[in-house]
Amino acid sequence: MRKIKLKYIVIPLILIPFVLAAAYFCSEFYGLPWEHAAVKKEAVQYMKKKYNLDVVASGSSFNFKFDYYTAKVYNVNDGEKNIIRVEKQRFYDEQNQASGKRLEDNYSEIYWGKKKMDELQAKFPTFFKLDDIETVRIDTDFLTTPLEKGVSSDKDEQGAFIPISSVYSNMLDIKLNTNEFSDELLQELLLVIREIRNTQLKVDFIIRGTGKVSDSDTTAVKIKILGLKSENIMNINSVEDLKREIVEY
Repeated sequence: MRKIKLKYIVIPLILIPFVLAAAYFCSEFYGLPWEHAAVKKEAVQYMKKKYNLDVVASGSSFNFKFDYYTAKVYNVNDGEKNIIRVEKQRFYDEQNQASGKRLEDNYSEIYWGKKKMDELQAKFPTFFKLDDIETVRIDTDFLTTPLEKGVSSDKDEQGAFIPISSVYSNMLDIKLNTNEFSDELLQELLLVIREIRNTQLKVDFIIRGTGKVSDSDTTAVKIKILGLKSENIMNINSVEDLKREIVEY
């Protein structure tokens, strides 16, 4: 009887270090549960205070490499529920001394990316409805901004403050459902380029074909890609100019 009781005492004592070690490594890679809960709550309050924007927290993540938490939220009036990231980052003063942690967001990327996409789709409906096009998205270079930066005095239809637009280039990332660039596609693309050239927009283009496995089932077909930097579109004046920019990888 004494041996049995001893076993029930010894086994938990042996297991405790392993459990603690497992909990430590999990927290190091995935973060602490209460910190995840806290950053989501803080993010909702932060977006309301900064933009007067009502958001819903849909999740969170932990970057173990740089040791910060990110809350994922979306605008309650956004039917597509585009994710806005609110990061709890370390920040540094002018002497590059650590000054604690603060929340920063990428709402500018989400707001202006969607707005520019809607404007392009409205302006070039024929291009966006081409059968050759599978997906189109706008990628925007951006910096996350803290509470006191990155917001304008203008408001949207719901009364939320509008973020300041990024000064960096936008990339129109287009994926085709074919590996061929048809003349119809290139002609419509040329119209888009000509129109953008007459605006203040800085837009890079990358259009990727779809590489498919060949009949031999051993060698992948090289993917055709057409890439244009915003500063180079002034040199594009014809379909033939576009064809010369197509390369294979």
